[in-house]
Amino acid sequence: MLPRDFLVQIASEYKLSPDQEAVFLRRLGENKSYDEVARELNTSGSACQKRMGQVYHKFGIGGGAKGKESRLKAFLRNRLQPGTEDSEFRRADPERPARLQDWGDAPDVSVFYGRTEELKTLQQWIVKDRCRLVAVLGMVGIGKTAVSVKLGLQVRDDFECVIWRSLRDLPGTDTRSDPLLEDLLKFLAPDVKLPAQFNARVALLMECLKTRRCLLFLDDVQTILQPGDPYMRYRQDYRDYGELFRRVGEENHQSCLVLLSREKVREIHIMEGPELPVRALILAGLKTDEARHILDSKNLSGEQNWNELIAMYEGNPLTLKVIGQTIQDVFDGRVTEFLKLQTLNLSLMGDIFEPHLNRLSDLEKQVLGQISEENRPISFEELRKKFSDNNVRNSDLIVALNSLERRSILEKESREGGVDSTPAFKPISLFKEYITKKLTRLLKNN
Repeated sequence: MLPRDFLVQIASEYKLSPDQEAVFLRRLGENKSYDEVARELNTSGSACQKRMGQVYHKFGIGGGAKGKESRLKAFLRNRLQPGTEDSEFRRADPERPARLQDWGDAPDVSVFYGRTEELKTLQQWIVKDRCRLVAVLGMVGIGKTAVSVKLGLQVRDDFECVIWRSLRDLPGTDTRSDPLLEDLLKFLAPDVKLPAQFNARVALLMECLKTRRCLLFLDDVQTILQPGDPYMRYRQDYRDYGELFRRVGEENHQSCLVLLSREKVREIHIMEGPELPVRALILAGLKTDEARHILDSKNLSGEQNWNELIAMYEGNPLTLKVIGQTIQDVFDGRVTEFLKLQTLNLSLMGDIFEPHLNRLSDLEKQVLGQISEENRPISFEELRKKFSDNNVRNSDLIVALNSLERRSILEKESREGGVDSTPAFKPISLFKEYITKKLTRLLKNN
């Protein structure tokens, strides 16, 4: 048990209310159950648990109920005898606002390669430029989640609150009940009664972002967008999320929301700019020296050929992990033997490409198929001529091109021509061969 005098001092430092202190002293100093505490204080067990929840909040201990008390005890033991616990709260300071951190299901990034420039850019945007809304974009497996977790760990001391959530498994909702906003607000404002309406909850969240400096990460944002819609509108259950993103980007506050997505949401597309508080970073593959660490972790041989393998798969981290393990399993780790095949192993890459292709509209698939057949980037005018006999409107082609670019599938480059240089489009190179074969089969079947 911890000394009572010590706990009284801590309670004073962290400004616990009398009711909170009473529960705090009995739980942490006397190891009493909530029922025992409730009988002594002549209240209910649920009321005692609620007060203890408020105590956790003041100490900056967020997340689910499981493990909170052991984390608080670890922090208190370290305060009593510095150096006895390797606690994440070791630097807690009662003179500054308590830091709240809830990393949800964020992955472990203790093994992390490269991305120095990308992290520097994001840190500049978020910490120094005080951007309000940032998007980290890219294809499947490119490393959006890992980069963002690493970023959060690097800059968390600049924020009072850090929260990570994934939208991947977000249940259906409506304007009367939203599980994500409810979750965020219970974390940021546990003592406030939640309003019923979605817009009122957004207003409350905005107030939290104004009064405290918070860093929020939302992963897998593409899952709330309608698949097959070139306009990338929100799914019916999430139709009001655009209003949330708009307000975060437009209104003045001291926090930052980071969206991780394969597809650029409409609000980012409209509001972003290099000197504006809304910005987007598209991740490319790892640099060669960075990607070599992945192959080394697979214990592959033929180091003289690693650069060729990395170039073939464009430094995509997930792809290199999959191919690297395949080379280990089938070719006993010999990269040279694998490269003798002189072809991309497309059958192993369906998990990377299919999530993108399954979300395209029919016209997007046709446009992508036409562009993939070319050996060079193609301009809009050239593409328009290819569709001139198909009764496809120019406006629909423009929407399809724009959508494919926002989905991290097409790249745009300018052809030489001085001031009047013509923009031209090409698929991400890693897609090209896969797309050509896949879409050719689909178009024939249709």
